[in-house]
Amino acid sequence: VNYKTPKTLQWVPGSVHTVTAVTPPLVNGTRNVFARWTDGGAQTHTIVAPASSMVYRADYATSYAGVFSATTPGNVVVSPVSTDTFYTRGQAVQLEAVVPAGYCFTSWTGLNAGTPAATKVTVLKAYTVNANYQPASISATPASLTVPITTNTKTINVSATAGCMWTAKSPVTWVKV
Repeated sequence: VNYKTPKTLQWVPGSVHTVTAVTPPLVNGTRNVFARWTDGGAQTHTIVAPASSMVYRADYATSYAGVFSATTPGNVVVSPVSTDTFYTRGQAVQLEAVVPAGYCFTSWTGLNAGTPAATKVTVLKAYTVNANYQPASISATPASLTVPITTNTKTINVSATAGCMWTAKSPVTWVKV
């Protein structure tokens, strides 16, 4: 007979009973797996009804599905890697969107807007997360520039694909960026 918890039973002291902690179904990416009975018994075990009141409780470990992917041709590095896509409640998971050449990272679907390409997720629910990329380009006009000694400044116009981050650097100290 299955009971919903909590359940109070009136048993004759010394009577023998078998108790089983059922495995609940997977619901919305949440999995509860039997962890232990408070009396230390196995998931299904026999108990002898005591002469006085006794509480038997089954404890469960909660884990959540974590599906982490990327749009082509990108990739996501996940650490630690789960063998079955489930992560223990409260576990920290590192995500890094690996940006392929010629593309830029734009966003994560399934995380808050503005979350950076390398981030940490504390698993408190099921996640379906996707790293998004777009083709990227950057150009400078003019492509090269000769600056006479008598000129203090010259300008190069740089344009990049909207939504892509870029940084300008100079290998020499006399050029200020």
